[in-house]
Amino acid sequence: MLTKPAEAFSLLAALVMAASAGGFNDLADLDLVLDERVLGGMHRVPERLAEEIGEERIRLDADVRSVSYGPDGVLVAADGLTVRAAEAIVALGPHLVSRIDFEPALPGRKAQMLQQFSMGNVIKVQAFYGTPFWREQGLSGTSYGPYEIVHETYDNTAPDYPGGTLVGFVSDRRADAMYELDAAARREAILGSFAAYFGAQALEPAFYYESDWINEEYTRGAYGTSPAIGSITRYEDLVRSSVGPIHFACSDIAGLGYTHIDGAIRMGERAAGLVA
Repeated sequence: MLTKPAEAFSLLAALVMAASAGGFNDLADLDLVLDERVLGGMHRVPERLAEEIGEERIRLDADVRSVSYGPDGVLVAADGLTVRAAEAIVALGPHLVSRIDFEPALPGRKAQMLQQFSMGNVIKVQAFYGTPFWREQGLSGTSYGPYEIVHETYDNTAPDYPGGTLVGFVSDRRADAMYELDAAARREAILGSFAAYFGAQALEPAFYYESDWINEEYTRGAYGTSPAIGSITRYEDLVRSSVGPIHFACSDIAGLGYTHIDGAIRMGERAAGLVA
């Protein structure tokens, strides 16, 4: 779940991850985690929220470059847009906050705390087949293999798709190794790992697609950030602290639902309460 080599995070970080879900078993219990999907795709959630807010109030393709703040509120400068407000919510992963120039600069220890959070590394792979052949074998499509290149898989077939789709994830050092291969060799290695779970039919998808999250500009990794060794206790009072009229909201700083969607909702509700 933390998508880093074991020596890169603390035992306490692993316990925090487990506690945020209710326990280690809850992280892998298919009746509790990843057991539901959003019809039409997860992007429908922000689209529906935008409809409720009023799409004319949403500004897209306007990267925020700077935030000036003081007793009179905030001034946010973005590409082609400037907004003045009483308060602001920065809804970014901690590792991306430094992309914004703050005036005055964020307090030193707050800035240091943000530097302690870093992303893991994941390649998400989807393989589309003419039929969901694994179901014919009595298989669910869900698998966990800590010694496989693809360490977990799921049946990701959309309700309206006539064939079948398997989704798999390659993380930490195995993802590092995949980056050393060219595209054809990487595809062969990853599909070979699918075949280890589901047989030779997995080697020949009709369509194959990789999502390389580490090279995505607005994520730079996956699934979420985790703190450096020792930083949980060192900076515990600063993780969710506000700086004047600036508040922070992200699933990476959630307690319950840490790095998951419900954690993002909890942090959004908390931030909304702070500015209400």
